Amino acid sequence: MPLPKILQQLECLDKSSPRFPDELMNLLRGKVYKRRVPKLQDEDATWLVEYLDNVSLCVVFSMFSTQPA
Repeated sequence: MPLPKILQQLECLDKSSPRFPDELMNLLRGKVYKRRVPKLQDEDATWLVEYLDNVSLCVVFSMFSTQPA
């Protein structure tokens, strides 16, 4: 079954981009995300948790690597 559009947007983000953390946060803070995520079905909710778990290290690493020394 295809992913809902909000999850497709997450999947399309370029994790190697230096803008990834900002793009991810913009999606997560968006009105559409806040409205749609509570309505996700089991499969899609599981996909979202796994996605966020997998990218959490990318976000943390990116945030620390862009801090001035």
